[in-house]
Amino acid sequence: MTDQPTILVIDDNASARHVVESMLIDLDLHLLFAENGPDGLKQAAENEPDLILLDIMMPQMNGYEVCEKLRKATKNTDVPIIMITALDDRASRIHGIECGADDFITKPLNRVDIRTRVESIMRLNRIRKFLLEQPDKPDFQERLKQASDETIDGWIHDPDCIDDSE
Repeated sequence: MTDQPTILVIDDNASARHVVESMLIDLDLHLLFAENGPDGLKQAAENEPDLILLDIMMPQMNGYEVCEKLRKATKNTDVPIIMITALDDRASRIHGIECGADDFITKPLNRVDIRTRVESIMRLNRIRKFLLEQPDKPDFQERLKQASDETIDGWIHDPDCIDDSE
């Protein structure tokens, strides 16, 4: 095992996998690759990645199906998933979120975009893992739930957070 965060890239296109690798290679990450959904599920179970970059349009099992299966798998329920897709419509993004995706990156990939999102998700994941290690502290779980509820409630009731323009 490695101390580096592990990112699993699931994409049926070899050149797309190579592009992702070239954009992330100099970050301190351990990169794993899967050529299809079933292989991605197997690798996720065996390696417990810190982040999954998942293509939507794949044969055998599309990214939505893979995402749903990952969310139901005990080991991978909380692993952040960023869907990488050529689909750029609202319905596709909503469907992905309903399946359990945390974010989307649209193809063609932009180096700054993918690196920024990966680094942001990895930072949030480190915070989440740290917080999960704190359950024995007095009132920790209640304070965490209250902070989470307040944040979500603020987003729901903030009209500036809603964009119905699409």
